[in-house]
Amino acid sequence: MPQHNQRDQRPRQDNGGRQSTMDKIPSPYYFVPQQNFVFQPEWAKDVSQDIPFNDGLSGELEIEIEALRPIYVRNQAEKPEAPGKTDYLKQFHSSSRNQPTTEEQKLFDAWVSFCKSGDRYSIPATSVKGAIRNVLKIASMGSFREAAEDDRYSVRDLNLPAYQKRFVTGNKNAPIHFHSKSGWLRRENETWHLFECLHQRVEQSALAELTTGSRRPLRRQDFVDTKNQANSVQAKYQRWSNAGAPLDIKFTPGEVINQAARHTIRKLQLHYALATDIGKGAATGRLVFTGQPSHQKHMEFIFDLPPETGSSNPISFDDEDKII
Repeated sequence: MPQHNQRDQRPRQDNGGRQSTMDKIPSPYYFVPQQNFVFQPEWAKDVSQDIPFNDGLSGELEIEIEALRPIYVRNQAEKPEAPGKTDYLKQFHSSSRNQPTTEEQKLFDAWVSFCKSGDRYSIPATSVKGAIRNVLKIASMGSFREAAEDDRYSVRDLNLPAYQKRFVTGNKNAPIHFHSKSGWLRRENETWHLFECLHQRVEQSALAELTTGSRRPLRRQDFVDTKNQANSVQAKYQRWSNAGAPLDIKFTPGEVINQAARHTIRKLQLHYALATDIGKGAATGRLVFTGQPSHQKHMEFIFDLPPETGSSNPISFDDEDKII
């Protein structure tokens, strides 16, 4: 596979300590490293795309196309251009005051004319073969990818009703309860372990106050700055690190209660546990930053500390398991 000329080649460290050039992916089609070695089985010389196997099938398909709607396939003539004239084609519009020359009009007419094969109007095979191929692949299960893969993808769409109903109950006229859970994911001895833990919410203003007196104190506004993606999760962790603040912080856990008094603008009856006494409480947890979809979001999370290696009662699974 050819490599992109503008691909970022700056090395970085991956999780295994090895250097990687995958710091940036300019295109989804260029992220697979090119290999100099191509494996060919001993029977490779006997295989050809032009000559099928003895027990294979080869043939032709004849189709008829009915134009249910107007069809326009432009000719393959080169687009008329003029050096230094960005609005060159506007002169060919019927409303233009500029009149093209006879030669210019001839080139333009050739460019916009319907595709022809000699004197007959025609539709190139490339215009229809892709559509036919896709239908045949679906009907005949002719692609190993569609037939063999059993991928499952995560979904996180805060505007999707089905997603909202799964994790949140209530509405603006009724108490709102959150049912999502938190946990730590760890890989031990080729096995993944998911350790469930409790979490608290914490005000961004309280976190900013904790950095007072540090080398780079934060303001609440630093958590919601929308310039240059400064509100991304990575940027939040970087700013917290620059302030010299620890991720493991002291706090006083709160109970899950109605926090309507903290949401008077939108008048929502949100129920959740709120951590207080940030930096002073008796409990210790780990700060977890999340994205900043809007200025209205004003909280982050504090998770229970990750369990020690070898702790009991995790949810365990390997790479082949399907986790929902």
